[in-house]
Amino acid sequence: MRLVNALSSAQQAEAVLFKSIRWADLPPERTHPADGRHRGGAFKDNLVLPYEGLSGKAMTSAQQELLLQLVDVYAGRASPGHAAAKMSEVAGHLNRTHFVWMGGCSSDSPFYYRVHSPVILIEFDHHHGVFLSNDEPEKFHVHTIVRTPNGNDYGRDLLRQHYQAHHRTPTA
Repeated sequence: MRLVNALSSAQQAEAVLFKSIRWADLPPERTHPADGRHRGGAFKDNLVLPYEGLSGKAMTSAQQELLLQLVDVYAGRASPGHAAAKMSEVAGHLNRTHFVWMGGCSSDSPFYYRVHSPVILIEFDHHHGVFLSNDEPEKFHVHTIVRTPNGNDYGRDLLRQHYQAHHRTPTA
């Protein structure tokens, strides 16, 4: 929330796609009952997701630092060497990193955000209840996703699939 509130009004106009994340306020293509606003959920290996929102290139150095601090919340959970390597990779792509926000910007508002670059995809979403009693997103029900774009991070064997589809051996 610190990052979105540190943006100028012009930057917020670019970063904030929707001021609400209530189901009724979003276009149908932006929501799915199981996924909320997430785009990179399970079984979406090698998803081609268009960049949206404000690019790191359009941020001040102080805002870029807040963006890196946000990424570190997720990348920093790895072992120190892996975390440092990922943060270095993210910093190297900072100008191509995009930040998008949906929802309110006050401390009591549920929200969604995405940090998306060639090397990391982070999604944070306050969800509605599936088995809980809340019909709309609430601050106590959170889902996060951290993926490597086109990184085959769910282990799908893409090479085997390619060979099966395009290199069948002739039968005798």
